[in-house]
Amino acid sequence: MVARAKTPKNKGKKRAQGSPVRPIWGVCVLSLAILIVIGGLNVVESAAETRDLYQSLGEVQRQHDHLLEEHSRLSIERGTMSSLQKIETVALEKLEMVFPLEIEQVTDG
Repeated sequence: MVARAKTPKNKGKKRAQGSPVRPIWGVCVLSLAILIVIGGLNVVESAAETRDLYQSLGEVQRQHDHLLEEHSRLSIERGTMSSLQKIETVALEKLEMVFPLEIEQVTDG
């Protein structure tokens, strides 16, 4: 049996001991890590903004419902107030108006 000398697995690649392993890879990994963190922060910010917008939407919908109820109530009230009988009642009771007993003709001059 012949003993062979062990050869390094990385034939042809010579590097000095203590030299960094390709600094470009370190920069790439660091850049990717930073981009991942920034992307995560953007997702969190977007989720918070969406939650705030849904809360605002709920408030606006409640205001819309309230205004719709008020509009319906005012429409009914307008219909009631426009009836001749209601106008006559308001004139007699609130404004204390009365029908004249005699009708006089007024002329210029």
